[in-house]
Amino acid sequence: MNISKPTISLFRRYKPQILAAVLSFTPMKTGKIQQMTFNTDTFIREKIELVNLTKDLKKIKTINFRGGVTETFDEASLEVLRKRILKPQDEISYCFPLKGADRIYTEPFGEFLAPRPGGRNHLGLDIFTTPYARKPQKPVTIIAPVDGVVIANKFARPNDNVIANKIEILGVDGRKYIFDHMARGNEYPDSIARPELGTFVTMGTPLGYVGSTGETTMYHLHFSVQTQEQLKKQLQSDIWLERQKKSPYSELKGQVNPRNCEEAGPIADELNKVLK
Repeated sequence: MNISKPTISLFRRYKPQILAAVLSFTPMKTGKIQQMTFNTDTFIREKIELVNLTKDLKKIKTINFRGGVTETFDEASLEVLRKRILKPQDEISYCFPLKGADRIYTEPFGEFLAPRPGGRNHLGLDIFTTPYARKPQKPVTIIAPVDGVVIANKFARPNDNVIANKIEILGVDGRKYIFDHMARGNEYPDSIARPELGTFVTMGTPLGYVGSTGETTMYHLHFSVQTQEQLKKQLQSDIWLERQKKSPYSELKGQVNPRNCEEAGPIADELNKVLK
């Protein structure tokens, strides 16, 4: 039997409706019904961008000792969110948190726990993209190094050199990734819209540009990683508790060395590949 091309075209166009009509008039065979199983966790992980992950989570605003206001979630909500997005480690990919730099390097004073004025320690990793930390001629993009959800946003005030632009991501590995001193929105002609609180971002998603907002004159990314395991250790350590007493900059949040694989996980490998 020859079927014309228009007929085939109509069948393709209305295939779901035709099949539904045929099935509705097809006698059902009797017998044991096989129940289909559905893995909800797998579905959420695969379709995570379509799911309202922040449903019923409590949003709050916090103010630090410098007056910086941060939009975030309360601790109980963060724990709920962590359980919702957590993935097995072998299913997670990572990348370096910067894109578009001509050169990338760090300095001894920018390494984790490097001594700072007032007896405090540097609790992150400073990544530079220009000699003498000058403003890059072209913007250097900060990107999400792992899939995750934006859990904190802090915005620098206009004409304010005290409050820094900052964004925090809760990764699908359960770790927090923090990006500090980000550029203001009007520093470059083509600005990047910063993801809003609660947004799910995939690895490589642009978050903003390298800047010098806050208490610094250097254009760089202050990158830090925090874990729950480290926070528990800090709260039981006399050394860490003493550091916290010396300076409000040393607030205990579970900071780990981003370049230490045992502490920070696979992101350390991505950092060490570039920062040799």
